Amino acid sequence: MFATAMETLEMSEDVTFDSVVLNGESRKLAGAAVDTTTFPDNYTPGQVMAAEDEERAVGVWPTSKGMVPLTRPRTVGPSTPFDGGMKTYKRSNVAFKSGAKMTRANAVFVVQAGGTLSNVIIAGGGGVFCETHNCALVNVWFKDSVQSALHVNSGTGITTITGGGARNVARRVIFGQASGTVVVSGGFYMVNSGRLFESCGTCGPVKRGVIVDGVVSVNPTAELIRMNSNYNDRGTISKATITTSMANYPVCTRFIGGATPRKVGNGAAPPSARTPRLE
Repeated sequence: MFATAMETLEMSEDVTFDSVVLNGESRKLAGAAVDTTTFPDNYTPGQVMAAEDEERAVGVWPTSKGMVPLTRPRTVGPSTPFDGGMKTYKRSNVAFKSGAKMTRANAVFVVQAGGTLSNVIIAGGGGVFCETHNCALVNVWFKDSVQSALHVNSGTGITTITGGGARNVARRVIFGQASGTVVVSGGFYMVNSGRLFESCGTCGPVKRGVIVDGVVSVNPTAELIRMNSNYNDRGTISKATITTSMANYPVCTRFIGGATPRKVGNGAAPPSARTPRLE
């Protein structure tokens, strides 16, 4: 059975990856055994699934209620919240290039400070551009995003992602360019996707943070969060379940930010099928 090859990491207590603290103290991981996750027979660990197989295996991806092509970004302002009615939205006139940063011009939605975007599926390689932090996403689902699913551009404050999910997002789901904090909660569901949060390493020395309080990641292709030690970034994981065939899955990686970011280590490398906690 494939289930024996899969490992589930569950975090139910706060695990804070504060670069300054981790560099100054010697901490160790302790753990207690947890059950491995069981999937239907059509799921092969380590292999990207076709969409129809994936939906049967996971059973959580929402059904689209129609397609809405856009030729320019739809703006969501503080006085104009947008409920998309679980329709699928995509740009019909943009060819997204891997490795390029999302811009305001090529986004599917632009959310301004104080704006709330809810109940949408975003497809076609695009994503959401949070203009100046303090954006709220509720039940927003991303499919096949090429650059990032959510780009937090500038300003400072708190941006929240509640529920929703990501499927086949190539590099990272959330790209934090601005200072401030991103809070992910409500059982955000990731399948076959890269890291949940990446703190920009080339955007200058400002402190960026992420709080993960309810995430499920199946078959990830990268670590859960990436932070910059020299910018005093802070990542806190309160609740996450990760199902992966990777040995020694790196939940958090630490980099030195600059013109050419350099990896300096892992904030934590939990043992297989354990509930890690800091002692």
